Amino acid sequence: MMQGVLCAILGLTVLLAWWVGHTRGRALAVTLGDPAGYPAAYPMLSIRFPKGWTVVTHGRSSPWSAVGQEQGQSEESAPRIIIVSESRLSGEDLALTSEEFASNELAGRERAAPQGRLDFLGGSGVIIEVPAQLQQDDDGTVRRIDAGLYAFTVNPKSRIAVAVKLSGPSAFAPGDYDLLRSVAQSLKPISSATRPADGE
Repeated sequence: MMQGVLCAILGLTVLLAWWVGHTRGRALAVTLGDPAGYPAAYPMLSIRFPKGWTVVTHGRSSPWSAVGQEQGQSEESAPRIIIVSESRLSGEDLALTSEEFASNELAGRERAAPQGRLDFLGGSGVIIEVPAQLQQDDDGTVRRIDAGLYAFTVNPKSRIAVAVKLSGPSAFAPGDYDLLRSVAQSLKPISSATRPADGE
């Protein structure tokens, strides 16, 4: 009888864990909106951010970034933020691999081993999770850097390198990985005819 009770308790525990994970996954599920070029006056990439998110852009030269932020979150949970940044490549940088570009972008930060491959923008990309950590600046100031989930790729043909960062959660769930992949794989380069020449 005791074994039966313990098995029942174990079964209920497993069921509860599944239900919590399933509910969390459904809460994280998003639908991407229509593609748009960001920034509108200086288009670089076509991006599909989740529907209902607010989007702002920064910069009119390389590197530039578009930032999407989740809306309607409760006070108990931080909103998720996605930053898509693009850098134009030239010279020796055109020979960088996605891993080398990621290493340059995350220089000085502790990070987990690559979490897998992700092909996007015609290049072989990599996903890397970076835990929250303290970092000391050159002037001795210590600051906290939030955790981040990144996708990096390099596309020599388009002469660009792209980083997609997801932040907000203190721990990343499978739904966060799915969101990162969805946004990264939604990226499309805008015709080079609309791009300024290097150095402009």
